Amino acid sequence: MKKTLLLIASVALAMAACTNDVAEPSYGDFVKPGEVAFTATSVGTRTTMTPNANGGLDIAWVGGEDQIGIFASDEAAPISANAVYSAVESGSYTAFKAEETAIKWGTGVHSFYAYYPYVEASDLHETAVPASIPAVQEQAAAGDLAHIEPLAFMYASKEASKGGAVEFSFVNAFSVLEVKLCAAEGTVACDAVIFRAADEAEVVSASNIYVNLTNGSLDYSSAEATNEVRVNLAEAVELNTETPATIYAMITPGHAGKTFQAIAVVGGKEVVLGE
Repeated sequence: MKKTLLLIASVALAMAACTNDVAEPSYGDFVKPGEVAFTATSVGTRTTMTPNANGGLDIAWVGGEDQIGIFASDEAAPISANAVYSAVESGSYTAFKAEETAIKWGTGVHSFYAYYPYVEASDLHETAVPASIPAVQEQAAAGDLAHIEPLAFMYASKEASKGGAVEFSFVNAFSVLEVKLCAAEGTVACDAVIFRAADEAEVVSASNIYVNLTNGSLDYSSAEATNEVRVNLAEAVELNTETPATIYAMITPGHAGKTFQAIAVVGGKEVVLGE
């Protein structure tokens, strides 16, 4: 059984940052005098995500749908906590519009912290925003990224004084794993792929993760964590010897130097492909 499948590659992908190579977004009449104008480039959203030729992912905001939360303070005190803003235009670079109360400038140097996707809660703090990576993920078909998009979590920070727009450059808190599989001979029906750490204490997936927006650190102290992630395939993928099937999984970052197994599930049985 172990000779029927072949692991082509297993690579942790950092989602590709989008450069600001498009025109300045229009603010229309939604930014009033005294209010802070916000723009952002993105490296991940929950709506549009496609592989690029450099081994990363090209991702864009979706206007009117993607929402971010923003925390703001000036030299004296906090100004706003978890204010909700929506992307105005679709693309890698957009302005954001306040959905409720807009953030206004205070005095001196301001600190801004933002995250995506927005969580509706009144008691959030910029050092502890909740996020999760499910231990079981569902992929519709080989090469499909739709299941990854809702799992993306991004954050950004910026210091600024009263003046121009505050431009966020978002980075990802998590990583995307790409696994390519093919059959060594004939065809093989693969039902799922498991990525498992040899160390049972290694956190690969977890619920109740808290992200510190000020430095990107992850707090697992309240998390229900596992040392693996399993990607179930909606329909078994027929692996052949010519065209590798690509499986994607969202995982936690920071596993350099650790030992993992790539495992295919064939007919209900686990087949270890390699370490």
